[in-house]
Amino acid sequence: MNDKVIHEEIHEKIYEEILRIENVKVHFSKRSNLFSRGGKGVVKAVDGVTLSMNAREIYGIVGESGSGKTTLGRAVIGLIPISSGEITVFDAKICAGAHRRSPLYRTRVQMIFQDPDSSLNPNMTVARLLAEPILVNRLLPQKLLPERLKELLDMVDLPRTFLSRYPHQMSGGQKQRVAVARAMATDPRLIIADEPTSALDVSVQAQILNLLMDLKEKKGVSILFISHNMAVVRHISDRVSVMQAGRIVETASAEKLFAYPREDYTKKLLRAIPKIRRFPCPAMAPA
Repeated sequence: MNDKVIHEEIHEKIYEEILRIENVKVHFSKRSNLFSRGGKGVVKAVDGVTLSMNAREIYGIVGESGSGKTTLGRAVIGLIPISSGEITVFDAKICAGAHRRSPLYRTRVQMIFQDPDSSLNPNMTVARLLAEPILVNRLLPQKLLPERLKELLDMVDLPRTFLSRYPHQMSGGQKQRVAVARAMATDPRLIIADEPTSALDVSVQAQILNLLMDLKEKKGVSILFISHNMAVVRHISDRVSVMQAGRIVETASAEKLFAYPREDYTKKLLRAIPKIRRFPCPAMAPA
């Protein structure tokens, strides 16, 4: 057994639990103004969430708009400060009042945003977009960078000629593949995927989902997958937590949750999954 395999086995053993969120709250002050009704108050976007996530797992967070799932994801990566509680990734922690992430945290936790048009700088080529996180974190010497960029495009099934392209020269699916490649540039162990397929055509969504599942299997990356689409979450997730009004109301394996939901809110979300109407013959179809 070579040193690389031994290192990977030790790495996974030590960090079998890759993410722990303990009683995390994210509250925002609501200020009154000329056009608002009522006085000051507090918006409890995330209100006491606790969960743990294992290495090499795709963990789904699902809920309707405003349930707090995106805020939770942004808190995990450190884009939004938490009001109380604690988030642990590996041995790095984010606590209330913390304003900086450790170098390990910055490289080992990355995010794929919902809309590649807003997350990719339109003035940068793909080469610059992929190189930036590597250079900022000083992960590679300059002479090794060109080969690494080619590897990243290979990883997401894009031609290497795309390195010279700008975002406006690519389709939505291609841009999201670049966003995935950029997230993988720092060799992360955890990716926060915030609605990564909702801005794409249905035909392209499956391709991106399959790409994420391939990265989990081939690269060992864990994915916190955030979505309002129950069908997508069912397809990709190992386990699922359902969020409502800033709280987790139900957690189970994807198979169990979709087959035997316990909470009324979960059942309501499942009933909202679109169903294809089938007609026995063309004559019975409505005009």
